[in-house]
Amino acid sequence: MEICDIINDTEDGPKDAIKAIRKRLTQNAGKNYTVVMYTLTVLETCVKNCGKRFHSLACNKEFVQELVKLIGMLQVTYFCFSVK
Repeated sequence: MEICDIINDTEDGPKDAIKAIRKRLTQNAGKNYTVVMYTLTVLETCVKNCGKRFHSLACNKEFVQELVKLIGMLQVTYFCFSVK
């Protein structure tokens, strides 16, 4: 919850938070699923507790498309490991 307070209190907080979440997800996709899950949990917490400025950036078309691509990649990777 402290992260949400920091995001809401600073002027560039929402923009910096989305940038950090995007970077964390893209760097760890297909490598470290624990980090990806924790990052998605942080994203969920921010969506639930941050203001309208964060919501407008989280609903940005580019960000949502990246999430969809990431989820698709994670599903394919999970399927490949479960078949073996």
